[in-house]
Amino acid sequence: VYRTLLAKFEGTPKEHQLIEVERHWLKWRDAKCPLQSQHEGGTMAPATHLLCITSLTEQRTRVLQGSEQGYLGGELSLRRKTELSSLCSA
Repeated sequence: VYRTLLAKFEGTPKEHQLIEVERHWLKWRDAKCPLQSQHEGGTMAPATHLLCITSLTEQRTRVLQGSEQGYLGGELSLRRKTELSSLCSA
């Protein structure tokens, strides 16, 4: 989904915006998942970390899929803005 959006925005200011948003999202995700693990240092820590990464990435994919129309229309819908905000504050 990200690559599809990136291809559609190629050569436009939105291309740079999308890249920056995704970079920030990846940093947020990578910082959040270690905090989610209640098994720090235990044998379950890698599995818990991977589950967090997978879950957040699946959520982000759904947001991008649903937002594609909003991005292409020039604005995110209010619903999509709320979803993005909730992901960032979670």
